[in-house]
Amino acid sequence: MSVAARFMGHSEHSLDDKGRVIIPSKFRDAIDSAQDGTGFVITPAPEQCLFLYTPAEWSRICDAQRKLPKGSPEYRQFQRLWYANAEQGALDKQGRLLLPERLRSLVNIEGEIVIAGCYDRLEIWAKPAWESAQSAARGSYASQVQAFLGAVETE
Repeated sequence: MSVAARFMGHSEHSLDDKGRVIIPSKFRDAIDSAQDGTGFVITPAPEQCLFLYTPAEWSRICDAQRKLPKGSPEYRQFQRLWYANAEQGALDKQGRLLLPERLRSLVNIEGEIVIAGCYDRLEIWAKPAWESAQSAARGSYASQVQAFLGAVETE
């Protein structure tokens, strides 16, 4: 199964008092509900943000994970953190997604946030953490682009 929804760009928003955020139409419009499913699977990322996957992409990742060797303690620890902290979320009629308080607390998300399109997923960041991550990444961006484009050109 190939990736259908492809996300790019970013936008800044605020959480409402119930912990909901509007998913911008540019991201909602990238989703084909027949191919991608509806809503998102939300899981914490190691970078202090939340990953949002379409149900189809989450399923693809889970299928790929089944092929990994299962004997190591590191693998079991990964599973506990990845799957036990994942939640399904549905968009309401206004295009809002509730970010469960437990997940928001794990990655310190409150108030001003950034939603970033990262090809096969969306990421939700606290605005200060996003700005810090962007600043830190700029130092190695040129070499990363070169490596990426070099890999793309060889395919």
